Amino acid sequence: MNQEYQKVENEAQKQRFFNVLLQVLDDLEILAKVPYILTPNYFHKLQKFLCKDDLECIKYFLVSSCEVRKTTEFGAADDNSAHFMSIIKKNNPLLEHIRTQQNMEPTVLHLIEFINTVLGLFQDRLSFTGVEAIEINQKLRAAYHRNKFYKERIEFFTKQQQTLEEELGGVLSQQTAILDGCKVEIEAAQKANKKLMEEKMKQTLKIMSDQTQISEEKQEFLVEEFETIKSEYDNLLISHIEIEKKLRAKRSKAEAQLHSWITKYDTDIGDKQAEFEKLTEQYEELDKIYVKLEEDTVEQEPIYEQCVEEKEAEQEEVHNQCSIVFLLNRSARRIQRYWRLYHLKVSKRRKKA
Repeated sequence: MNQEYQKVENEAQKQRFFNVLLQVLDDLEILAKVPYILTPNYFHKLQKFLCKDDLECIKYFLVSSCEVRKTTEFGAADDNSAHFMSIIKKNNPLLEHIRTQQNMEPTVLHLIEFINTVLGLFQDRLSFTGVEAIEINQKLRAAYHRNKFYKERIEFFTKQQQTLEEELGGVLSQQTAILDGCKVEIEAAQKANKKLMEEKMKQTLKIMSDQTQISEEKQEFLVEEFETIKSEYDNLLISHIEIEKKLRAKRSKAEAQLHSWITKYDTDIGDKQAEFEKLTEQYEELDKIYVKLEEDTVEQEPIYEQCVEEKEAEQEEVHNQCSIVFLLNRSARRIQRYWRLYHLKVSKRRKKA
């Protein structure tokens, strides 16, 4: 129970500490913006947020501050800052207006940033309990020992690497001698390949000459085939010319028919145009009638509104009369009921007497 109580008490103290710091930050942010809103150009805007007494009080503080500082610029109100802050905090609209300002005093801004940093450090440090802090220290010690062990292993492996590099140097010299021998063998193989390629080229030239002769024979055959195809093409061209003549005759016939259709279309479109113009005239006459009806409607609208007002007044009068009749009937029933009760009481008293 004592441990739980101590834990709760520590949490409460920590929360109170954080609340105090947050309140200090809020006051500092307000103080950092106050010098900018108390300039002569901006001071007249505060009149809509302050009453006459508070405004006169603030003016007095500012004038006394300027006299002490021997300057014409408005600054903080010296020893009266606490009372000045109390006036601001009691006025919620003024407080919200000050918080919306962007300009801040650079010196106070640096102090706010420093307190925010300190608050973050306190939150990080106070977020751990004593047991958690001991566990973290133990983990850090274990990490330090592991780091030391790995560092020793790295030094050991570095020495092994140096020894291995020295051993590999000897192996490299041996491999270099082997490569020199391979180069000699490669040169001999290149010479043999060159001789083989020359023989292959001779054989290829012979094959190409044979294929050229065969190609010439094929070319002669293709020339003969070209002559045959040309004669067939001429015959086909003559037949196509005859077909074209027939198609031209059909085309001229179709053009004549199309011309007659176009003439008929022009005649029909003229009739339709006349009908369209007639309908347009009818539409314009109806449009004029519609405009005139709209003007009549606009002229009659005040009369309509007057009728509506008279109707509402009559309805209200009828409702009032009904309400009066209802109240009179209700009052009469109550009077009758009270009169019967009174008459009954009087009769009972007389009987007793």
